Amino acid sequence: MLQGGAGRGLPRDAAAAGTSGGGGGGGSGGRDRIGDLPDELRHHIFSFMPAWEVVRTSTLSRRWRHIWASAPCLDIHYPCACDDEDDQGWYAEFVKHLLLKRRLSAPLDTLRLHWNHHDASTWIAHAVRRNARAIELSGEHHRKLEPEYSIFLYGNLKILQLSHLHMNNDTLSQLCSRCTSLEELELKNVELSAMYIRSTSLKRLTMVRCVNRNGLSVDAPNLVLLRCIRPHNFIPGIENSGSLVTATIMLDDNCLKYTTCPTCANAEDPGHSESQSASDDNRI
Repeated sequence: MLQGGAGRGLPRDAAAAGTSGGGGGGGSGGRDRIGDLPDELRHHIFSFMPAWEVVRTSTLSRRWRHIWASAPCLDIHYPCACDDEDDQGWYAEFVKHLLLKRRLSAPLDTLRLHWNHHDASTWIAHAVRRNARAIELSGEHHRKLEPEYSIFLYGNLKILQLSHLHMNNDTLSQLCSRCTSLEELELKNVELSAMYIRSTSLKRLTMVRCVNRNGLSVDAPNLVLLRCIRPHNFIPGIENSGSLVTATIMLDDNCLKYTTCPTCANAEDPGHSESQSASDDNRI
């Protein structure tokens, strides 16, 4: 049974897979209109919902009872549990059972993971084994750990979005050079210790409020789009730019002078961070 924690916003019996519950959707003797929705539309709806809410939809109708187990997009997003091991533990257990109960034949196209504890590497590996096309990993509001980036190397990723993480030179170099299907890389609020990005497959590169003390050279002959917004301590150098169509580089003098500039110093405040992120995102 998939269970959520009482009082935490998750259902206690988060619509357990395989239970005999589930509403009729259309009322007694009436047409089950919500159950008549095509699977493609239901999966599209699921792509806007966190995973635990997707599981709860199994109570809506008999035809919805198991559809969550084939959702192609998983959004595993939970507030920080860094200081509460019990809180962290029950949610990790929920996700573990969620993945185990997915249909083996169901493709997993996208994983959005806002969680930066050791379980994250296991969940990412699961998505990679299922040939996920896109993975988003954020460590925002969590302790900054370095996940096992090597797990990204064995799949067929086309889109990788990373935020609020650390990356060293070897990590970034291997990701770009060995992920031969990678076409889009987005780095936001990432602390880099990298000197090179080299890739023959990369077409779109976005870096927003990233910190790098070593400078950065980008060598991607098929790159068509580059966005670099408020870089800290570096300005990227571009090599082999013959395919480049669009480049947006927005510099802030304070960001270039300081590792943590006065403009971005309040980013630890969630309200300021969201407002600043929205502002920067609108510029690109």
